[in-house]
Amino acid sequence: MNPDEIAAQAQAEKLAQKQRVAEQRGQRPQRLQKKRGAHARQPLRTEEPPKGCKYPPRAGDAADAFDRQHARRWDRAENALFSLGRDRTHLGMQDAYQVAVMELAMSRFSVPSEIAGVERFAKRERAAKVKKPWKLIDSIWKPRVKWADSKDFWDTEELERKVFDCDWARSMQCGIGRYIYRMDDKGAPDGGDDDDEVDEVVDALWEFHDLVYLIFDYYAATGASDDFTHMTMNSFMQFATDCGFVDKNSQFCKTTHFDQLFISVDSSGIGGKTDEKFNRKKALNRQEFLQCLVKISVMRYVQPGLIIDVSEATHRMLVQDIEPSLDPTIFLEANEFRTKHTYTEEVDDVLRKHEVSLRLIYERACKLRGTAASKGIANKLVSFDCWKDVSRIFTIVADDLTERDCTLAFVWSRMRVIDEQSDIGRIKLTHLSFEDFLEALCRCSVCKAWPTREEMEAAESANAGVHLLNLQRDDPVAYDKLLEERNVAWGATPRQRVSYCVEHFCSYLIAICQLGKGDAPYNGVGPLTEKEVNAFMRATEGS
Repeated sequence: MNPDEIAAQAQAEKLAQKQRVAEQRGQRPQRLQKKRGAHARQPLRTEEPPKGCKYPPRAGDAADAFDRQHARRWDRAENALFSLGRDRTHLGMQDAYQVAVMELAMSRFSVPSEIAGVERFAKRERAAKVKKPWKLIDSIWKPRVKWADSKDFWDTEELERKVFDCDWARSMQCGIGRYIYRMDDKGAPDGGDDDDEVDEVVDALWEFHDLVYLIFDYYAATGASDDFTHMTMNSFMQFATDCGFVDKNSQFCKTTHFDQLFISVDSSGIGGKTDEKFNRKKALNRQEFLQCLVKISVMRYVQPGLIIDVSEATHRMLVQDIEPSLDPTIFLEANEFRTKHTYTEEVDDVLRKHEVSLRLIYERACKLRGTAASKGIANKLVSFDCWKDVSRIFTIVADDLTERDCTLAFVWSRMRVIDEQSDIGRIKLTHLSFEDFLEALCRCSVCKAWPTREEMEAAESANAGVHLLNLQRDDPVAYDKLLEERNVAWGATPRQRVSYCVEHFCSYLIAICQLGKGDAPYNGVGPLTEKEVNAFMRATEGS
């Protein structure tokens, strides 16, 4: 075939193909066409304004914007109607059409009003947030007000007067008033009113009541017995010796005289003269110690004939014999330590920081000696035995803190109770509340040996607890030297700020609890969890 024939054949096939396509289209159902103009309207611009008038510029722009928006909504409605025409039972298409018609019907022409100029204002600087002044009533010590008999953070003078009057009333029941009357002016008929003399003796003792109770607490706590609420004979004799009362050449103050005095006063309440169910025999309680002081003054001054007035003898004994003989750094009033060292914002911040860990230790310490229904509220308090267990478990007592110091921390961290013979008074006298426990930790912390910040930074230790534990493991000689050289005697000025000492002590307790008895290097984690505290103290309480 020549080229012309080939071209004619291709043209014929192309025409046949078009015819077949046309026939196939003729067999399909007729497609619905868009009904252009179903929702159409004339543009606003087609409406000419009255002769001699012009569209305001803003109105013309608004009309154009309206026409454009209406055209878009019109197209959307037309498309929805066309789609619905293909299947009028389709719910989605029905909803789409209704929405499109609603939008189209809501079209409104409006001329926007001219916006006035916006006045700009300089940005106002926010005032710096003022820190709320620190108050003791908002501190971690707040619950102490409710616990203490004084209903205060301190042992108030009003409370101390009630304590003294309660003890003196029991002394009077044991016959101290009759003794004063008999010995004053050697019982002369013109010796004056015995009630007045008793009142004068009371005034002399009350003037030095803080010192008197500090003496009793100290010698009762440092005796051989664990009962720090009573003074044993050995402790009493140590007190008499320290104050220079014992004189082998004296007619009335030999050692035997003080032995007899102790025995007679200890037995003065026999026969139910006083309501003292917690008065231990062969030991002196508070009111019995008051009797001893009065009788010592008589032995020292009245019987030798140096002074004939018992009240004057009592006052001289307190001023000349007792007060100068005692170390003021040791016999420091509890309120003074609280005011100076514990009731401060810095210490409160540290204790708040570690409160969760300290409470876990305290709550576990309460259970170290077991619990019983008969103990009542005492189950939730730390007894002296539990305190000693804590000091042993956490190695608080070491070369830098003696057992005596640890005992004094317990004794002088208690709030004074009015009646030591009542049930609740006895519990408060022999246990520490959580706030008392915190004060005891503060008292111990100022005596402990701590590293300096420079030493901790050089060793890359996270805190003092980490530093001490790692130093004890890596260099025992340096550790022992630190304890020996850095410890602070009881009552002396701390080497570091008290808040630093408390922070170091808290970190030490946390570190030793988390490390347990392991020997691996320790970097500090904190705070403690209940699981860690229980596991550590359970593993060490029997060791």
